[in-house]
Parts: sequence; C-alpha cells; structure tokens
Amino acid sequence: MTASRLAAIEIAIDWQSKDATHRERVYFEKVNFWRDFFPGTLGDRLANSEIAAWVSEENVRCDLIEDWSSREIVEADCAKIVQRRPTVQPVIPKPGRFYPRALFGGIPNVVAEDLRVMRVIGKHDNLLRFDLNHPMSRYPLTVSGRVVQWLGAGAERGGRCNDIVLDCINAGPGMQAALDGGLFDLDSDSSFQRLDPSDDARAWHEVHPLLDAEADRQMSEMIGHALTPGMRVLDLMSGSDSHIPESICGIELIGIGLNRGAMSANKQLSEFVIQDVNTSPELPWPDDHFDAVIGSFAFEYLADPAISISELARITRPRGTVLFTFTDQFHPGKCIGIWNDLHPFERVGLILEMFRRDGHFDALHSETARFFPRPEDDPEFQKKLFSDSVYTAWATKRS
Repeated sequence: MTASRLAAIEIAIDWQSKDATHRERVYFEKVNFWRDFFPGTLGDRLANSEIAAWVSEENVRCDLIEDWSSREIVEADCAKIVQRRPTVQPVIPKPGRFYPRALFGGIPNVVAEDLRVMRVIGKHDNLLRFDLNHPMSRYPLTVSGRVVQWLGAGAERGGRCNDIVLDCINAGPGMQAALDGGLFDLDSDSSFQRLDPSDDARAWHEVHPLLDAEADRQMSEMIGHALTPGMRVLDLMSGSDSHIPESICGIELIGIGLNRGAMSANKQLSEFVIQDVNTSPELPWPDDHFDAVIGSFAFEYLADPAISISELARITRPRGTVLFTFTDQFHPGKCIGIWNDLHPFERVGLILEMFRRDGHFDALHSETARFFPRPEDDPEFQKKLFSDSVYTAWATKRS
C-alpha cells in the first residue's frame, strides 16, 4: 500500500495547426500523482510545485493515439454509404465535417460499434474520402499544468488510471483545424438560414443566455487577450455584460445591438448604438476606427457572417483584433443553420474559416476552457456540476 498525493489541477494543451495556434484548458477535480499518467517528468514536477506555478513539457505525443498514417485514409462509394442510426433528419456526409464512425455503414475499416470520429476530407465523382486518423494525430503538443488546490494524501490500493493528455484531447480538440481546400462546404442555401425568421428585436428582448460565474471568469480572461488599457473597442451584438476583465482600465467601449434595456444596464459601455446588424450590416463608423472588436454570443447569430466579418475588418485598424466567444448555450431558432449541426470544436473551426475566407486577417488563434467546477451557489448546480464550456476564436487584421 502506497501513500499518494492528490490535487485539483488545471492542464493547458498548446498546439499548432497549419495556420493557427490553439490552447485547450481542462480542469481536473482530483488527480493522483502516484496512479495517473503524465507526460515525461510533468507529473513529478507538478507533485512538487507550488500552488498556481505553471510547469511544462514540450514536444509531447500521446502514447494512446497512433501517429497519423495514410493507411487510415479510405474511400467509399456514395451509393453504398448507408446511415446506420436514425436521426431527426437524414445525415448527408459533407466535406470538412466530422461524424461518428458508427453513424454510417459501407465505409472500409468502419464497424457499427466504433464511436470514434472520422472526417470527410474530399469528394471525387461518386467517391467520398474519409480520414480515420485521430484529429490530434498530426500535432506535437506542449503540455502545461498547475496545481489549483492540494487535496492531501491517501492510502493507495490501486484503481482506475487516467491518461491526463488523452483526457484533454479525446473529445473535440483537433476538430477546429483547417482542411486543405476549405474547412466546410458552406455553399448550401441552408448553411446560414435560421429556423426562426421572426423579428430579432423581439427575440432579444426575451432571450438572455445564462452564464455561470466561472464561465464568466473564463470568458473575461479570453476576451482580455485582445485588449490593453486605452483601447477603443466595439462590443458586437452587445447586451447587459461585455465580459471585459476588471484589470483592463481606460477602455472606450461602444456597444451595438438591439436590446436597449440590456445595453443601458451595461456599466462597461461608454455609449451604444441601436442597430440590427443582420438587416443593416453596414456599421456607422469610419475605416480603421476600432483597436479591437469583441463579440460574445454573437457570431452564431450573424445571418451572413462573410458580410459581417468584412465590415468588421473595415472598421478595425491594422493589427487590431476581432474576437468571438461562445458557450454551449444558444438560441437554436435564431442561430445560423449550420451552428446546430456542428460539434463545439467545429464551431470554433467555422469562425477561423470565415476569418481565412475574408482575406484581411492572419495570426489565427483559438482557446477553450472545459470541465471547470460550477459554483455551488449557482442555480443550476444541482443539475450541472461543471461550468459551461467556453470557446473563443480570434484573428488579427493584416497591416
């Protein structure tokens, strides 16, 4: 019997795709430094670190994920692909998208019991090409960790072992990476159609996304990446809270949106404009006017993201930042159609893809925060132990 040291920790996974950098942050409520698997010497160094002190291990590959292999690229005749599991609407595999392998039959090397994801990477004549590799199989990682709280030590008799890196990257990371030739097929008329075409002004007077205190903290921290004191900033589709970190002072923050009451209550706004940016996408400011644009719970409701991002590029100064952030909560009737169909990490990828297609942006980034504890005084605590996951994507306007 061995004494084991226990702790709550935060892990950050940094990696680089073809044209973007990414960070995935995950909270572990309790790890066992004797039993759980860490890469290299990271576990030993964490077990002997001070609270909140980051330690890192570079060039990490998860031993439980096979390296990318061309043998995992397969083709299937479209006429022979069948949907194994029923859905509300038939699912048609589209280039760029990820799907559970178990959803379709008629694809080589795919069995009905396999719940891992695969990606459609191309179509030629009547053949679809699939990539069965793990979404993170191509990428070396930098893994960092810090102790949030020591939980003491206990007698260890064995039990379930956790691979810390695998737990961080096995349910979404990598799905936001670009695909040669474009991430998504966005030419369909339904990609940006909304299920609820009613007046947005009425809807946004009635719908208010709930954000728990921990998710609000995470969102504010990510928005802080784009801001420095003294900036002039636009809050797109603004509401009652702009989630600006309290540590960043002296910002001139201008809101634009439909909910006058919410923006009037937003103490962070210097001023605001009432405008429906979907029906009137031209923004009332000159070129290069803002140092940064932020949009929390905004991108998913842009009826034509290409037009809106082009307009944001116009009003943002060179080397300024445009940032969008969201959670798993959204109004399914008011968001663009494709948003309902995408995995959260694919939604991050969609935002990055729209930055690419616009052509005015570089330095693409994304960051996610998952499995952080929901505050015990939160009204949803009994139903949801975890805080809402937060997803952010941003880019810099070219000089």
